[in-house]
Amino acid sequence: MKFGFSQQEIIATAKSLGLPQDGFVQRRIARAYDLVSTDKVTEVTDGIFRVRSQYEPDKAYIVNLNHGEPSCDCPDGERTINCKHRIASLLYAQRQAQAITIIKTT
Repeated sequence: MKFGFSQQEIIATAKSLGLPQDGFVQRRIARAYDLVSTDKVTEVTDGIFRVRSQYEPDKAYIVNLNHGEPSCDCPDGERTINCKHRIASLLYAQRQAQAITIIKTT
């Protein structure tokens, strides 16, 4: 799978989100970028996100970033905190915050 994101961009994202910079997390960040850029992430309510599956069109996962420990109900999310859905939700929230800042400053 080829992504349109540079290695430097992915490493900078890992740093900005406070994530490890190993190859495993970098692959998840690349997939998370893909989820965000293809509009598969929506905020349901404050800090709760719905992330549609990349491979199963009728499947979606719920990510909770605000209420207790961050969580995702996908199989990887039950094993590790750094699943691609959680990272995609963080990226989406980061972009939304940047958009709000731009609107306020213009």
